Amino acid sequence: MILAFFLPFLALDSVFSQNPSSACLNSFRIAALKKHNQLRALHRAPALTLNSTISTFSQNYAVYLAQNNLFAHSKSIYGENLAKAAFSIRPLNCSYWAEYFTTKWYQEISLYNFKQPTYYPGTGHFTQIVWKSSSQLGVGFSVVNTTIQNIKATVIYYVANYFRPGNIMGNYASNVLPP
Repeated sequence: MILAFFLPFLALDSVFSQNPSSACLNSFRIAALKKHNQLRALHRAPALTLNSTISTFSQNYAVYLAQNNLFAHSKSIYGENLAKAAFSIRPLNCSYWAEYFTTKWYQEISLYNFKQPTYYPGTGHFTQIVWKSSSQLGVGFSVVNTTIQNIKATVIYYVANYFRPGNIMGNYASNVLPP
C-alpha cells in the first residue's frame, strides 16, 4: 500500500540522493521494528523479526525510488507498505520518521470494520502491519535533498516489506484481530 505526505507528486527541480549512514539506517530499522511490534501486540499478533535479506531488498528499492523520483510498488513476493514525505531541510532524525510513518499507517484502523473482516479501501497499510501470519519484516529508507518549486527540501522514502504477505482475500478474519 502507498502512503504519501506533503508534496509527493511535485516535480523535483534538482535531486541530490544520499543514503543514510549505517548508524542512521540501523536506528530507523530498530525503531520501525519496535513500533510494528508494539502495534501488533494490541491485536495479539506475534512479534515480527527483522530479516536482513528482506531489509537489503527494501533498502535497494527505497534507493531506486529516490534516485528515479518514483513512488510505486515493487511487485515483489512480499507484502509492502510505502511512504514518502517532503519537508524543509533540517537535521534528519532517523528513528522519528520510522515511528511517524508506521503510526500513520496504523491510523487506518479507523476505517476498518472488525465485525465484517475483509478488505476495505484505505486500510491496507494497517492490515499489513497487524497481519497475524506475517513473521518477518524488512525495512529500507532513502533520503533526497532537493528543491521543490525553489524551496530546499528533504524527501524521505520508506519501504517496509513483510513475509508472509498480508491482505489475502478470505483470510482477514483470522489475521486482522480486534484490539
